[in-house]
Amino acid sequence: MTHQFPRPKILISRCLGFAACRYDGQQLHSGFVEILQDHVDFVDVCPEVEAGLGKYHAIPSVSAAKTTELRSGNRQSRGL
Repeated sequence: MTHQFPRPKILISRCLGFAACRYDGQQLHSGFVEILQDHVDFVDVCPEVEAGLGKYHAIPSVSAAKTTELRSGNRQSRGL
């Protein structure tokens, strides 16, 4: 007597091998996802798109001066 177990469903980010929908327009490849794909059913979602950000959005930049201020704890200048 053998039991047939249902395949697990795993929620996963769409950019992990399913679509080029990262903020920079790229797609990531994951060996772990490739190993699991024969054993589970993936439900892929794009959190950024679901949150209304769209597929591609600007990458915030932090200047070297601001990074130094954040590391040193100096919040008085530049309105941090």
